[in-house]
Amino acid sequence: MQIRGFRVEPAEVEHRLRALPGVDDAAVVAYGSAEDTGGVRLAAFVVLVEPSSGRQEQLAAALAAELPAHMVPETIAPLGALPRAVNGKTDQEALSTMAAQRMRTVGAASGQEDRPATDTERVLIEIWQEIFERDGLGVTADFFAMGGHSLLAARCAARIRARLAVELSPRAIYDTPVLRDQAAAIDTLSHAPVRTIRRASRARFVRD
Repeated sequence: MQIRGFRVEPAEVEHRLRALPGVDDAAVVAYGSAEDTGGVRLAAFVVLVEPSSGRQEQLAAALAAELPAHMVPETIAPLGALPRAVNGKTDQEALSTMAAQRMRTVGAASGQEDRPATDTERVLIEIWQEIFERDGLGVTADFFAMGGHSLLAARCAARIRARLAVELSPRAIYDTPVLRDQAAAIDTLSHAPVRTIRRASRARFVRD
């Protein structure tokens, strides 16, 4: 299949997921179509040895470190067991339907959450809505739950730099996946003393 112009084999992504610590089983499916706004996308479903909070984010980060952006699933969802067809094989159709429903639910739920309280949160919501191509996001939207990956993190960082004049690295975006927390990190950087010191130092150098 083609994703963003690249040929992708879901089986290869499944293999990488199963090799990660704590993953008992995994399945990767494609959903959407070339005619959709987001195009064809990957979704992963994992059976964890010991389910724990934040595990999906860790898996997404691990895949992003090993695979090119177009091979990183936009969402990773835990399941108690993978659905099986009558022949005993993984039910790919059921998983594709679940992936599409999950993404619709995430987008809708995010839009019903808290409204922005600061200018930074408002700008960041605009940026996220652009890169994820979804409307109505709230400040509790989660980068990974929305299907974030390394390419989108880079795009987000570039737009933050352009609109808010703050250097927030893609790594920092991974470390603050919740929009409200990311906005707070941006505000902290924009008021960081080190930035003021650098400007003052440069000004002294010019005067000298």
